[in-house]
Amino acid sequence: MSSNICFTDLSGTIIQARSVKLATFNSYCLVADLTYEEFSKVAESQAFAYERSLCTFSPKLKISKKTPIQVKLTLEPTLQMSVKDAKITPTNFIEELYKLYQNTPEHLIFHTESWILLSVKENWCSDTTEHQTIWNYFDWSELASDDLGEDKFQSFLADNIAKFIQESSNYQYDISSQSQIENLLRVLLPAVPSLASKNSTDSSQALANNLTELVTKTFESNLYRELSCAVTELKQNSAKTNSHLEYKSTLMSLAIEYFQQQNWKFKKIPDNPVLYTQFKSNSGAYKCYLYVQEEECQMTFYSTLEECTPSDKLDVMSKLICNLNNSLPIGNFQLNFSTGEVSCKTYVQLKNRFAAPAFLFDSLIKSNIAIMDEVKPEIYAVIDGDYK
Repeated sequence: MSSNICFTDLSGTIIQARSVKLATFNSYCLVADLTYEEFSKVAESQAFAYERSLCTFSPKLKISKKTPIQVKLTLEPTLQMSVKDAKITPTNFIEELYKLYQNTPEHLIFHTESWILLSVKENWCSDTTEHQTIWNYFDWSELASDDLGEDKFQSFLADNIAKFIQESSNYQYDISSQSQIENLLRVLLPAVPSLASKNSTDSSQALANNLTELVTKTFESNLYRELSCAVTELKQNSAKTNSHLEYKSTLMSLAIEYFQQQNWKFKKIPDNPVLYTQFKSNSGAYKCYLYVQEEECQMTFYSTLEECTPSDKLDVMSKLICNLNNSLPIGNFQLNFSTGEVSCKTYVQLKNRFAAPAFLFDSLIKSNIAIMDEVKPEIYAVIDGDYK
């Protein structure tokens, strides 16, 4: 029996999935192989509720044409309930799916809107990179439950949005900002009918207001746990002095500690709240600066390419920078016309200087480098005169 299945989207586009199999023995999830061309169809038509702004990687990410791609899909919650009512368990689900496809390939279950894309995996010889979508944070069995009332639904959404924002390189951590939650909801609710059907709030604005408060509480709860662990650790170490505790209370000291934990070589710029380091990624090295503003409770990170833009390429580079900034959900690219340097800037605004756990530094710094890595080929194309 063939393990290939063709899915059809609303426009009639056919997406051929190869080597379709059950992802885990206890769920209605599939994994399937796609060619680059087939995955491009998914991205273009937003099949399987796939939307790049709902991914933990930058929207500028370009998957290689030569990379084997594997996607993970889960059955839409309303269909999960129908499948369960038909006495089809995860154990025999894939077998029944194959039989149905052989007999009725036009069945609703083989439409792309019946499935939700959880992750995209690129497989190299000895390296695997998996990109998560926000849907991978959801407990779909819980969403399929009839017991999920309005209050539980909003808590369900808030918990998942909080996890997504915390780990995503698309979004800056700023719990006072409501716009990113509104933007997420604008895409989230229409993407999966079951989500919209669970929402009985009168307006999307009211739902956004409620979720902003719930997400804020979730973040603050996480921060409280992290701070409690930190305080416990300090109490257990009697060698820590009061002066050290005061040192630990500054953003700069926390930044230095983070750099040390990452084993990064760095130096503090004399008489300035700035740390300098050189960061080496798979794509090359960058000059990096972390600016700390203690009173404003703000940190700004810059990564700068070592290669500079030739003076005769500045106009072309400025146009590229404008196009890149137009598509970035966070941060921005900057071009120094005097030196030709190209930099990527990200920042984080905190409520207070104690609210700086490690994941904030990860979001601030590593997302910056990831974005720079992704657009570096385009920037180099301008520098080398190959940009079209």
